[in-house]
Amino acid sequence: MLGLRHWGAALTVILASGCGASAIAPPTTPPRTTDAIPFGTGSHALCDDKGNRTPGDLPREIDLMGAWNDRALLANLYRQGIVAVRYRADGCTLKLEVLPNCTGGASYEFRGQYMREGKLIRNQSELSAKLPLAVAELEGWLSGERSLQANYVVAGVASIPPSVTYRRADLMGQDCARATHIVSTLFLGGFSLTTVENNMAGARAGVPSIGAGAGAQGTSSMNVVREEISTEACDASRADGELHRDCDKPLRVGLSPLAAPPTLGCRGFEACDASCKSGDARSCVMVGFIYLGDGSTAPDYTRAYEMFERACNENDLVGCVQQAMMHESGMGMPADPQTAVSMYWQSCQNGEPTGCERLGFAHLKGIGAVQDNNRALDFFDQACQTAGLRDSCMNVVYLAKFLCQQNNGTRCSQLGSYTYMGVGTAIDKVEGLRLYERGCELGDAQGCRGAGMMYREGDGVMQDLGRAHQLFRLACDRNDGDSCGSLGDMFESGEGVPTDYPQAVKLFERSCGLGSYIGCMELAGSYEQGETGLTKDLERAHYYYDAACQVGYQDACTEAQQLVPQ
Repeated sequence: MLGLRHWGAALTVILASGCGASAIAPPTTPPRTTDAIPFGTGSHALCDDKGNRTPGDLPREIDLMGAWNDRALLANLYRQGIVAVRYRADGCTLKLEVLPNCTGGASYEFRGQYMREGKLIRNQSELSAKLPLAVAELEGWLSGERSLQANYVVAGVASIPPSVTYRRADLMGQDCARATHIVSTLFLGGFSLTTVENNMAGARAGVPSIGAGAGAQGTSSMNVVREEISTEACDASRADGELHRDCDKPLRVGLSPLAAPPTLGCRGFEACDASCKSGDARSCVMVGFIYLGDGSTAPDYTRAYEMFERACNENDLVGCVQQAMMHESGMGMPADPQTAVSMYWQSCQNGEPTGCERLGFAHLKGIGAVQDNNRALDFFDQACQTAGLRDSCMNVVYLAKFLCQQNNGTRCSQLGSYTYMGVGTAIDKVEGLRLYERGCELGDAQGCRGAGMMYREGDGVMQDLGRAHQLFRLACDRNDGDSCGSLGDMFESGEGVPTDYPQAVKLFERSCGLGSYIGCMELAGSYEQGETGLTKDLERAHYYYDAACQVGYQDACTEAQQLVPQ
């Protein structure tokens, strides 16, 4: 109906650039360290069934199926330097344009990573969500009796380090004024796109073997639409970890937006001092740094502290953190780590990520705070999610790995999320899935949900709706409201299970009752339209929109205001 399985992923973990590192965009609510829903190919639709744009940024990972010319261009360009693209939404359509006359310095690092993936596309909505660049070319292949099956073999990944960002000024070429993103990751291998008879399309049934070739043409159950793969080449890649011809095609790409130009502040002591005296708190911070000394002049700790204190009193949280760091290290005063931790806490609570990062180090080292790896990880995670601070992201991975080895299921799931997305570590979806499933085995519902999303979308693994259903059920039974909503969506659409509206509604009600806006929104839409076996009831629709609004979903607030019960 509304396709809210896509909305949930889009809001939970979205990759962005910031502060010199790949990062998770700031959440609209306080970050949950256990969030583990993957966001990638096939997990986002630009518009709902009513043609309204769904919330969240554009997908940061996009399947190249259908973009045949751009894919061929990419195959040549990525070997020459960093590839720039123009990437945007035109209404409900994604537009991706590779810019051959705009490149960045440096080069991609290749890492062999063999995995098989698959996606089943049964209707126009799924085509738009899973293969957004192929809608115009492939929609004619879909019918009431026929679906599309896309199978992939990934031989390896070419990527730039997570800490690298590009501004437009870093790019070279006449097309750079039109660039919006760089290609940060390329998944390379081969693919097969076939039709599948709907009476044979299920959780695993009717999925043709990749590399079936022209010999499959004309069979009663499938027809090869396009195929670019050599099974022998892919087997060789699996054996030696290298790319081989005919198993080296760009299959999908990860995109990073160009970083914003740096904010220009005051320059030099006189200009900064004058701006500080005029009431610009950030200029006071700059004066404080100057008083700390640049190696060529003697530091004046007293004046530096005064400047940081002045900035802090004027609500510049960077000044507060710098003031706290002087307390922690004993610059010009006796060391007082307890006072420093208290000030870090206030800065972190008020939204300054460096305060959160300093709290993470305090708990990691046990200086001014109790040594506690879990507390340290939580603060590092908050700094990573809100600002992409590189050290924080890397420390999340380090600590989560340590705690996962001690059978902490929550941390295994968290590490799975970071590994899946390549935050603080290299992208590795195979390992990400393994960690999600390990977290699930250890009782963490978020791990079950993360693995369920990957199996449902065929992202990093062959699509397996039966396994997805099983994992969502486990998570729902552990009171994960989002998973109850996803499970309900599968029953509503008959995805891997027989269509069962009463069961779908029951699961949506449980999802909403557990505080997940997904179930609330599904119920609201069903009552508003009279769908999913429910009688149209605008009063009930308003109730559920309001319920979704109450748990922080802002679009629901707008819907509730616009819907007038009759």
